Amino acid sequence: MAPHRASPVRHYQTFIGCAVVAAHAQFLERGFRHRDVHFLIELFSNWSEAALDQGVLEIQNVQIARYVRQLVDEGYARQLSKKGNPHYELTRIGLIQIISTLVSNHYLDRKSQFFFLYYFVKNYRPLLMALVKRQGQQFPPALQIELDDLLDSKKLLTRELEHAQRELKKVMTRAQNAKQAHRYIKQLIKEGQDFPSAVQELERFHPYELNSQKTLRELIGSLPTQVRLWELTVGNELRAADIWMPHRRILESYVKAIEELLAHQLELEPYPWHY
Repeated sequence: MAPHRASPVRHYQTFIGCAVVAAHAQFLERGFRHRDVHFLIELFSNWSEAALDQGVLEIQNVQIARYVRQLVDEGYARQLSKKGNPHYELTRIGLIQIISTLVSNHYLDRKSQFFFLYYFVKNYRPLLMALVKRQGQQFPPALQIELDDLLDSKKLLTRELEHAQRELKKVMTRAQNAKQAHRYIKQLIKEGQDFPSAVQELERFHPYELNSQKTLRELIGSLPTQVRLWELTVGNELRAADIWMPHRRILESYVKAIEELLAHQLELEPYPWHY
């Protein structure tokens, strides 16, 4: 958890961005406060992140204040009051920018956050569209169309599915290449090639991904003599078995979950909030 605490705003920007949007919608009349955003961050993270130590995302008020201040400085929010606890509202460009950032991100390293975002977009879309229609001139038809498109949950699922499928293909290719390299180097040595020549041949036909930074010959040559062959044979096989195949299964499960959501989007009663 330590790396997350060091930069929670960046790692958990899904919850923070959605909390700001939700607070803006919920407290449109008076404006939202830092404490409103803080509570919604805790609520959303509690719904989604079972691995959090305290069951909620631990974020400091000063971090929320800094985030909101940055929104104000960039023209994405306005401060409505300066006395006591300040109140804020999102500008029209701020609302669109936050949602655009959230739905355009990829979530392979934050899968639970993606499913929360899908829930948020699918179910609160009517509320957000009602909000912007109520604001009238602040949201001309062109911006309403843009926002409605950003809140298309099927497009959100499709984008993430395509990204996950590309990553799955890459992982499968890496595992396959590792196994092929294992077989190839063993065959070359079995045929009588000396080890340096075999490595050179392997580099030609099975270059690894960082070959432009350090060639395979340089990498293997920097290792102790007794482990060089192991790394190219047993090591390759074990990297496929211990790293990429488990990762493949995780990605396959993720792809399947998104495909099921696409095929069977659960539609119950719409969100019962009207402006």
